This record gives sequence, structure tokens and C-alpha cells, in this order.
Amino acid sequence: MPRLESRDLIVAPATGMGGAERAVLRLSGRNAFGAVGLSAQTSRQSLNAELEWEEGCLVPVSLLLFPGPFSATGEDVAEIHLPGSEPVVRGLLSRLLQEGARLAEPGEFTRRAFLNGRMDLVQAEAVADLVSSRSEAQAKEAVQLLSGEMASNVQSARDSIVAAMTELEAGLDFEEGDSQDIQTTELDAFFDQAIQSLQSGIQFRNLDSTPSSVFRVLMAGPSNAGKSTLFNFLTQSQALVSEHKGTTRDCLEASWGLAKTTEISLGDLPGLESQAADARDRVAQERATIERADLWLLCLDSNESSPSKAWFERKWNAPVLLVWTKADLPLRVSQSAQDEFQCRFQAVKVSSESGFGISDLENKVREAWRKGAAGMESRASAKARQQQALAAALEYVQKANSLRRSGGPPDCIAEELRAAIRPLGELVGEWTPEDLLDQIFSRFCIGK
Repeated sequence: MPRLESRDLIVAPATGMGGAERAVLRLSGRNAFGAVGLSAQTSRQSLNAELEWEEGCLVPVSLLLFPGPFSATGEDVAEIHLPGSEPVVRGLLSRLLQEGARLAEPGEFTRRAFLNGRMDLVQAEAVADLVSSRSEAQAKEAVQLLSGEMASNVQSARDSIVAAMTELEAGLDFEEGDSQDIQTTELDAFFDQAIQSLQSGIQFRNLDSTPSSVFRVLMAGPSNAGKSTLFNFLTQSQALVSEHKGTTRDCLEASWGLAKTTEISLGDLPGLESQAADARDRVAQERATIERADLWLLCLDSNESSPSKAWFERKWNAPVLLVWTKADLPLRVSQSAQDEFQCRFQAVKVSSESGFGISDLENKVREAWRKGAAGMESRASAKARQQQALAAALEYVQKANSLRRSGGPPDCIAEELRAAIRPLGELVGEWTPEDLLDQIFSRFCIGK
């Protein structure tokens, strides 16, 4: 596929908006280097600079430059790494837009990578799969797709099909009895390899990593952080509440009626901390660490003056929403501790006694659920498209093979093989209609 030249300059945040230690703005296209004050002939490098985010206000940044055609998108790409202050990020983004860049459409960076031959369509869809993964199994499957595992199966099948077609069509140019006549057994290896590669691709996409239809929210945090009280308030349950550590031994779950079309389940885990109350509590904690969640609610007591920073180091297998509990009581956690935690996690303050902050918590959980549902739809659509293409190609190859073994005409066999090539081309995006590309890339988030 030819590289597309002179595309207009696009820009978008590559990290989420909101307070954070670092943020990234990504540019791609014509004059990407000039937009950050550098020559268009700049070679790949990393350098420090200062950029004006508001008139008379400079911010120190790190610039990463990737000249095309060997960048991620195949165009000149510049990344601006800067402090994650939301006003600064928005201010710099606004100035870049004023200077001629335009805001990237959803998935436009990945679409340009596809159009410029930096990845095939399966790998492009894997980017969206990876971003929307709700489990380690899904993430690993997306990484395998992104690394080209599916592409290698497709390429192997295509090579074998083309080799078989070449042999068949060469035989059509000679009269019967000529030395160029093809014996049936000579094509066995080509057909066997094509069938095996297609079956491997189908098997890979049939792996059951589809998430449960239930959106599972789990509450974690230290003992006595108010998890069980909040659990009872949100689900109208009657879980035992006590000031003694180790009261909650198992994961208590109940339906949380936040969405009409999908069940949202809320789970209350035992307190997770270094010191278990007893041996049974230690077993409960160990079991809780492997629980699968679509969203974690990290519940920390806002009356605890210095919450443990060990929560930063914890391995979370899903997005985390920080919940400061007991917000009806005098606030004791320091502002510096709040800022430190909220640089890492989106946060909300709640009270199970007064109901303060509950609607904010519910809105944020609904937002996480909507993102998860959109990711599930995107993943299912991509998987169905890929399965259909592989199955169609396999059907044509198997039909050609049956025709060959029954002594069918070589030109008819070759025609079936030619038919098998088309769905494989559609699979990797060589012959994909523009409206289908629009549909696929519209599911991406901005900045990808």
C-alpha cells in the first residue's frame, strides 16, 4: 500500500485529562516538528524545551521526535511530554490548534498507521482491543494480534494458495502428457499448509476470552475503611459491620441497580493489608488478590491521616476509582496525601451516613460501565469480521481441495483458490470498503 504524502497536521492528548504527574500531547502529519519550533529536517531525537501554553507563560517539556516514514503513523510524529496540569495541557493544546493543527478524530492516528502500511487492519483493531481489555486474557490476546500473530497465519495461507494457483495455472499452458503436467500429490503440501494456517487463525480467534455480561465492581482497601457500610448502603444489603479487623472473610456480592440493560455487581472484599487478623483472614486476603474485576473501588478512610502508599505499588487488573469514605466526619487526611493519591487515581468523596457524594460515585461507575460496554461491542465486531473472513477463505480452499481430489478441471480449482484470496485481502485491509474503515476506526478513542 503506498504511503500517503502531505497529510494535514493532527493533535490530541495521548493520556487522560485530569491531574497527573505527566501528560502527553501527540502530533502527526505535515509540519509536526515545526509546530513545536523545530526544523522539518530534524532527525529522530529527544530534547528538552520550553513551550508557551498561555501568553507570557512557558512550561518545561520533553520533546520526542519520530521522522516518517518509519514512525508509528508513517508520518512525522512529535510527542510533547509535560506536567499533567489540566489547565496547562488544555492551554498548550489550544495554542497548537490556533497555529494550524486540528484535533484528531477518534482512531485517526491508528488509521494513518494502517493507510501508510505501518500495520494491517487486524493489528489496527487490536489497538482498540488492547485499550478496552477487561481481563489479562483479553489484553494478552490483543498483544498477540498486535504483534502480528494473525498476520503470520494469513500470510502463510496466502503464500500457499498462490503457490498452488501458480502450479495449476502453469499446467494449463501445456498439453496433456507434457513434462509440465502436475501430479495431484505435488499440490498436497500447498493445500495442507493453507488449510492448517487458516484453521490455526480460526482457532486463535475462537479462544473464549469474551467477558461476562455482568459488569463486576469490587471494593478493596484496608480493614475498617468503611467498605461494608458503603456496600450495605449501595445494595441495600445487610453485611456484618464491625470495628474489628477480619470481620469480612469472603467476597460478598449483590446486584447494584445502576444500568437497565446490564447487570452491575458490587463485591465487598476482605480488608487487604500486610497484617492479617488471623490465619483465616490471611487466606481470605490471598484469595481476594486474584479476584477478577471490571472496576476496582479503592476505599480509603478520609479520617486516616497518612494512608499507606503501598496501594500505589499494588498490581491492579482493571481501572481503579479511589473512594474517600466517611466524608461526613472531620477530614484528617492531609492535602499532600490527597494530591499524591489523586495524581494516580480518579477520586470521589462519599459518606454512607449522609449520602454525600453517592450520586457522583454512581455517575463515575456508570461512565466506566459505558466504556466497558463500548469496548465489548468493538471487540465482538472485530472478532466476528475476522472469523467470517477466515471461515470464507477456508471454505473456498477446502472446496478447491475436494474438487482436486475428485479429478476436477484445474481451471475450476484455480478459480476457487482465487476466490479464497479475496476474504484474506479484506481481513488485513487491502480491499476493505471505506465505509467499513469509517465504522471500525470510529470505535477508537481520541488520541489513539
